[in-house]
Amino acid sequence: MSRQGATGETRGHRRDRRPLPARCRVTAHSPVTRAWTCSGCGLPWPCPTRKQELQAEYDRTPVSLALHLGAHLVQATADMPWTPAGILHQRFLGWTRSRAVHANGTREKTSVQSVAGRGR
Repeated sequence: MSRQGATGETRGHRRDRRPLPARCRVTAHSPVTRAWTCSGCGLPWPCPTRKQELQAEYDRTPVSLALHLGAHLVQATADMPWTPAGILHQRFLGWTRSRAVHANGTREKTSVQSVAGRGR
């Protein structure tokens, strides 16, 4: 007997078969925690491939990308206390301050600080 929730989803199965949004898709370039290496290529995570995927997934939402990566940064800091904070910051967040490349190929000068400061 399967249990069906109020949304019409059966446990573990979606009723509709539409493709999942880009943020929900599975990637081969996931972090292997404790060492924070990439499960797909073995490079330090986020690897260049995952950075590109994240740029596409969080296209036009740089603050959301920074929050997502900030959560990983907090965990990585706990897992690798011997690594200087500046190194981890650059690795997880520093690259997001460069020019964003949107999925349509256009480039936009973005900065988490400049986007966050617009409300002032």
